[in-house]
Amino acid sequence: MALSRDEFRPYADDYWFERWAKGFYRYITYGVMEETPYKHSDRYPTVDNLLMIREYSISMYTFGEPVELSIGYIVPRHISEHPVIERLKALMCRIIAIQNDLASLRKELDIESEKLNIVIVLQHEHNISLEEACKETMRIHDDYVNELERLHKGLSHFSFYDENVEKFIYHMKLMISGLGVWSYKGHSVRYAGSKNFPVPEYGKN
Repeated sequence: MALSRDEFRPYADDYWFERWAKGFYRYITYGVMEETPYKHSDRYPTVDNLLMIREYSISMYTFGEPVELSIGYIVPRHISEHPVIERLKALMCRIIAIQNDLASLRKELDIESEKLNIVIVLQHEHNISLEEACKETMRIHDDYVNELERLHKGLSHFSFYDENVEKFIYHMKLMISGLGVWSYKGHSVRYAGSKNFPVPEYGKN
């Protein structure tokens, strides 16, 4: 992180670093720390709780911030903290988390202790089949995508909207589609099956 900080320093201001650090804090506190009890026990989170946790544990608040550096535009505080921008970021995180869960499903179905994949949680919470859980997962995913599109289309009605904001949102959406392509059309072995799944030091295998 120190090396990344030094590399980013010429392109970012103090406010950007404040947001970046906050992203790491939220990843650990609201993501990793909230997931860990479920990995230690036989309990499942509710779907609502899981979606909240995964919003942070997917770590896109952290990895999404450098988009601004790549496009040469640091989003100022009054825009970054505007409720509509914060909601767009939350939707990005949740959409990517669901994409990841779907791409990981074949692998995670083989892991007896897996309780943090939305498809598996839906099966458990509603006592439904795998096919039904996959359909419900896609419905939730598509609802988020539709909300993101509606909010994006309405941005021009806000006083802060300009071509830089549009470019930022475009590249944020590009991260969603890019990660989706990488998950399904890439050659990573992480989605190939349970033999490629790292065995944790805690919980059950």
